[in-house]
Order: sequence, then structure tokens, then C-alpha cells
Amino acid sequence: MKKYLAYILIFISLTAKAQDAQFSQYYSAPLLLSPCFAGTTNGIRAIANFRTQWYSAFNYGYNTGAVSLDHNLKAFNSGVGLVFVSDFAGSGALNREKIGLDYNYNIALGRGIYFRPGIELSYGYVGISDNFLFGSEMRDDNPVDDEIISSALVDHKSYFDASAGVMFFSQKYWLGGTLYHLMQPNESLSGTAENLPMKFLGFFGGKYDINGRLGRPDEESITYSIIYRAQEKFDQIDIGAYWYKKSFQIGLWYRGIPGFKKNEDESANQDAVILFAKYNTPKWGVGYSYDITVSRLFADTGGAHELSLFFIFLEDKEIKVRQKKLKVPCPRF
Repeated sequence: MKKYLAYILIFISLTAKAQDAQFSQYYSAPLLLSPCFAGTTNGIRAIANFRTQWYSAFNYGYNTGAVSLDHNLKAFNSGVGLVFVSDFAGSGALNREKIGLDYNYNIALGRGIYFRPGIELSYGYVGISDNFLFGSEMRDDNPVDDEIISSALVDHKSYFDASAGVMFFSQKYWLGGTLYHLMQPNESLSGTAENLPMKFLGFFGGKYDINGRLGRPDEESITYSIIYRAQEKFDQIDIGAYWYKKSFQIGLWYRGIPGFKKNEDESANQDAVILFAKYNTPKWGVGYSYDITVSRLFADTGGAHELSLFFIFLEDKEIKVRQKKLKVPCPRF
């Protein structure tokens, strides 16, 4: 049964209209949320993210990695960033890669409120390696006809794309949205001319100050956030909170829309409960999260493990002083 599931998953990946990388620790991968988050620190920030899932269903699982660099350009009141993302399924039979260049501009609206529009230009690649497994190699119990997959199949495709976002923020709140796939590229390997539909992501959050030391090294606070994603018939909500004290951060999240929307088979629209822990200093940090699958796929997925690392270097002291007022109050990443 696991072999069937693995084969079907790869088939879906080849024919689906969108397979954007997604992390449970989404504020630990800020440039994947929105280009508006580029340059929100007082130095050069380097971030690495890794996620593995479906390892109980087939060998090697489904893995996603991302690395990014971003920097605050104080002379231009702007932020810039560079992000690279790679998905690889199974033993590397199917992989998707993207490199994006981000830019945003910060505008003061008065009364401690700021507006930040941003844009990302990207280049994407999707391909199949030589060791892709077709149904003929599983003939005795093959649930999928080879002809469905192999006809008109190409081994790779590349494309250009763009995303744009806006964000409003103050010392304690932030609100924004991002539109992905503005160029609606065709990344299908099945020979069809189906373009990626645009995707919308909206985010909102706030920070509750517990000890009156907000923004200081001995801060204790609770940060809550909600993210909504929608693309054609698919939508999803992530909602949860972080507790932060000094260098430690723990969080609990839920992913799904139970009670409001059901899947096509009338099952509850729910995915996972996410446990999160992180240790960070002003210069570096490391975070770990585990997705507990709560859908009917619980026995097959094995959950998902995720690791994030960040480093900040070449800090500018002038920007550090200014950012006491300008810093976006998201969970620390």
C-alpha cells in the first residue's frame, strides 16, 4: 500500500497546477511569505530551512530545503533579499527549484504606522531524473496506467514568475498579503498547456507584552498570528501562538479549516497540529518543529520534521537604533 501511495503522490506532483514550498515555521522562512519581509533586521541575515515529510509512505520521503540572504539598505529606505528553494521527492525522481530576488520600500504613514510594498522576480525549474519509477516496473500490482503518466511527458521545464505583496505594521501589530504567480507560468510536465493560477496569502498578527520589556533582551511576550492561503478551490488556515522569554520560544499551531469547509469526500478539512521550539540569541538561532497529522492520512505520513537556522552578521549600529521603532513585531526569526 505504501508503494501505491508513493507512486500516486509523484503522479499528482507531475500533473498538479501548483506545488509551492511551504514551511510550518513560516516566520522562520520570511521571504517565502512575502518579499515585504526582506531587510527587517539590522544586518545581513542568512536563513536555512529544511523540512522532511511522507517518509513513512516511501523511501527518502518528500523533502524541502530553502536558503536566503536579506539586507536593509538604509540609504534607500529599502530591503533586498535573495532566496533559493528546492523540493525533491523520493530518491530525487522529481524536483522543483526556484531562485527569487526580493525588493521592498518602507513608507512612514505617521503615528507609528508603516507601509511596506514589495516585489519578487523569480526563475523556476521542475524536472524528472533518470531514476524515475514508472508503473511497468511495478507491473504485478500497479494501480496506475503507464500511459496516463508517460504520454507526452517532458523531463524538465523552466519559467519566469513574479510575486507582489504589501504589509502594514506598528510596534505591536502587522497585517499584509501576497499574490503569487502573477505571470501564471506553465510548469506542467505532462504536455498540457495549463498555467499556474495565482495564489493569495493573507497574514495578520500581534504581540502581547507580558513584562513591559518589549523589544529588549529580557522581553517576555506572547505573539499570535493567523495565515490564510487560497488558490482556486484550495484554501487553508494556519493559526496559533508563540510564547517568548529571553532566548527561548515555544509555540503551538493548528492547520486546517474544520467546521467551515469540508473536502470533496465530505471529510473534515484539517491537516496538522504543530509543536515548535526555538532558541535564539541576537546573532543566531535554531528552531525545530514537528507536525502531528490529524487527518485520515495519519498512519501513512509519519508527520513532518522541520529545522530552521539563522545568522545575523555585519550589523549596522545606526540601523539597530532606528529599528527600535521600525522593527516588524513578528515572532523572532
